[in-house]
Amino acid sequence: MHNYPAFARIDNMTVRELTYLIKKDAKENDDRTITGLFYDSTSIIKDSVFFCFRGTRTNGELYIQDAIDRGAIAIVCEKDIQLPLGVKCISTQENIRNVYAKASRAFFQYPDKNLKLIGVSGTDGKSSTSYFIYQLLKSFGKAAGLTSTVYVDDGSGLKKTPWRLSTPEAFPLHSFLKNACNNGCEYMVIEATSHALSKEYDRLEGIHFTSSLLTRITSEHLDFHKTHRAYIDSKLRLFEMTDGKCFILSDNIAREEAEERFKSKVKVLDRPEIVSLDTSSLTFIYDGKEYTLPFFHSYMLENAFTAASLVSSLLSLPLPEVLMRLSNLKRVEGRDELVQNNIGRNIIIDFAHTPDSVSRLLSDYRALYPDGDFITVLGAAGERDKSKRAGLGREASRYSSHLILTEEDNRNESFDEIVNDILSGIPTELRSRVDIQIIERREDAILKALEISSVKDSIFLLGKGHEMSIEGKEKRKYSEREAVRNALSDLCAICSR
Repeated sequence: MHNYPAFARIDNMTVRELTYLIKKDAKENDDRTITGLFYDSTSIIKDSVFFCFRGTRTNGELYIQDAIDRGAIAIVCEKDIQLPLGVKCISTQENIRNVYAKASRAFFQYPDKNLKLIGVSGTDGKSSTSYFIYQLLKSFGKAAGLTSTVYVDDGSGLKKTPWRLSTPEAFPLHSFLKNACNNGCEYMVIEATSHALSKEYDRLEGIHFTSSLLTRITSEHLDFHKTHRAYIDSKLRLFEMTDGKCFILSDNIAREEAEERFKSKVKVLDRPEIVSLDTSSLTFIYDGKEYTLPFFHSYMLENAFTAASLVSSLLSLPLPEVLMRLSNLKRVEGRDELVQNNIGRNIIIDFAHTPDSVSRLLSDYRALYPDGDFITVLGAAGERDKSKRAGLGREASRYSSHLILTEEDNRNESFDEIVNDILSGIPTELRSRVDIQIIERREDAILKALEISSVKDSIFLLGKGHEMSIEGKEKRKYSEREAVRNALSDLCAICSR
């Protein structure tokens, strides 16, 4: 059993209650009602509270006056500071982000305790696996919600996510969970990122999962975690926060440590054997019986099988009964998405942005299409994990005859620097075989890929997937699907001249 402060009440937390939650200060007598908790001063509304997050480039304390000007009645920061009359300073030596998560849970009256939470983490496959679990629960008539990189559902229907973050910050997350409770959800599937699970950001502080699952783990976000060890530790925190069964494939690099640390609550799964596949489906065998998945990738089978295993355990159903429903699964938008066209090319949009995901996608397609050129368009995120860039170049060049390096989200980093990092991973022996072009504007790179392609070639557009913007020095609207449609239209216009 978990103890929850009796004073937590939805929508009318007071300054006194917040102060007690943070400092256990029973002498506080300020009963002004708080309207919200924010870490971005531009989001402040009248009578809300501003939390001074310390970021990589700035410090929230620099924006205290802006928060006050916009109507903040309390400031949560690391030290006591003099504030104008009527504005409360609540200082704490704890991690401000951790405090923010605790306060957010209290503000919305701990909605997580009224839901059966399912956590999904890993490097690749989190969004697909989360969506598969959600679909399977719904197929059994369960009132299930979802929050992931691509989709959300708080019980009011599936929608595109409103958040750039895969796991939102604590206040919007708990607001979302509260809505899910109000809308009658029983289950909630949460895609949990390494940032959200880390002790530094701790967006999920205090949450207890009913069941959880780790997808394949390679390496990612070392710009934040610094070491691979810290990255894996953040992922394993999900199992630490889970009260029930935790699922992991036998060849996952974290499996042995997970078993050692979490003992009997860890369920290790062996991947089933694929017996046949074509461009639209695969057949696999489990316990002597064949089942169908409407995708042909081996990694999609990993995601779907682990999702089914979790749901089988969660609902106390025989696993074969759940596996039978895999044939009806729908894929996540921007994951291995085949673009229909009338020029005889395979045009694939995929979110692959790690060396492992790029390698697995391209190798699976090469097995199906041994002939025809592979033209790969990709970049790498600026101001993010630089350690993976060489690997992106290495894996893309292994399978591609043409490689077009372009923007992904350069942010404020030099495009040339990003490109040079990717190029550094391409082996010398491949440089003479692979045609490498550098075209910064992504729309132009896609058009070039179409122009140099021939019938039966495969064009892979990687790294953006479902996303609806590109972040450069300024952010601009962008859709990979729309960019492809426009490029196809432009190509037809060029050919008709």
